[in-house]
Amino acid sequence: MIVSLADEGGAHAARHQHPHEQIFWMISGRMEFDLDGEKRVVPRGRLRGCPRQYAHEAYFPEDTEVISTSSPHRASDMFTGEDSYLRRG
Repeated sequence: MIVSLADEGGAHAARHQHPHEQIFWMISGRMEFDLDGEKRVVPRGRLRGCPRQYAHEAYFPEDTEVISTSSPHRASDMFTGEDSYLRRG
């Protein structure tokens, strides 16, 4: 599954984990990423992976565009509401 995400600065993806491998590519902006307690800044143009079942969260201090891939397909998240960590509240 490939998803394009765009959000305004200040967005936060709350800590979560899932049974999917994930790779994301920072198209623009910057992400502060916490993978199972290891914190990193991911600048524009970089790729970063997230193994399945690892707790992670992200903060986007500026306007950001991200391409995110997940395997296997995460359709259940979109239809069950389990993707709430991607939604602004």
